Amino acid sequence: MATVNSYTPIQNMRLTRYLYNKDDVFASIFLSILEKDYEKAVFWVSEIYHSGWETSYVADFLVSIYNDLFSHHPMLGKYLNKMVTRSEEGAHIVATMVRNLTAKHYIPNIQGFIKKINDEPDDAPMPDSNPTKLFITVRPEDLLTEPDIDEPARKRFRKLCKYATRKDARDFFDYKYNDVEYIYHWLYYASFTPVWENRILEYGGVVDHEKREVAFSHEDLAEEFYVKYDYDIDEQPLEIQRRIAMLENVKQMGVDEICCNII
Repeated sequence: MATVNSYTPIQNMRLTRYLYNKDDVFASIFLSILEKDYEKAVFWVSEIYHSGWETSYVADFLVSIYNDLFSHHPMLGKYLNKMVTRSEEGAHIVATMVRNLTAKHYIPNIQGFIKKINDEPDDAPMPDSNPTKLFITVRPEDLLTEPDIDEPARKRFRKLCKYATRKDARDFFDYKYNDVEYIYHWLYYASFTPVWENRILEYGGVVDHEKREVAFSHEDLAEEFYVKYDYDIDEQPLEIQRRIAMLENVKQMGVDEICCNII
């Protein structure tokens, strides 16, 4: 099974560029591919890329999805592995991988996926229904860059958080978080992500692990930082908070429900 991670204590929480739970983003990539939703899948892989992690990080995850669900398409596998070697060229490489994984002619092996979860041998693997060597390429200019919205940071943030993460697969991927905790300490948990670590350092911020906060060396620097990144989750509209965090119990999907999403 493509694994996000095992149970993760709150101190290992990492928030992405737009303050999504990183593990929820990976779960959203997985489910978007199963649902053949390229628009959402490319949004989520771009979120990981622009959060500062190496492109190969998400590329390897996409290959694990291929191995779990699409390995009966060997030509697709060869193509994806070739893309992994080029992953540092930019976000368009992982977008290309997503574009092909979400193509409707690549049919996932549902029964084989269930058997793999149950540690059962797949005695009757699916035949390759599309042994083609033709693949779809995403160019750098095809990807949307972060919009230049001339608005206060708090209002701009609401438009940048375009989708809600899939929090209904946390049990499936076996991880848990106290979302209320990171809503009120968002900058602390964002500080473990490369893009936010660099932003904090740029303004002279220092992470205080005991208080779970970031302190700035000078009030003027703190003011400049928050003018640019005034993203306080708890002061966002409830709709935006729900896109980012699980504020109430969400019915978790089992294997059968996950597989029902497979097109």
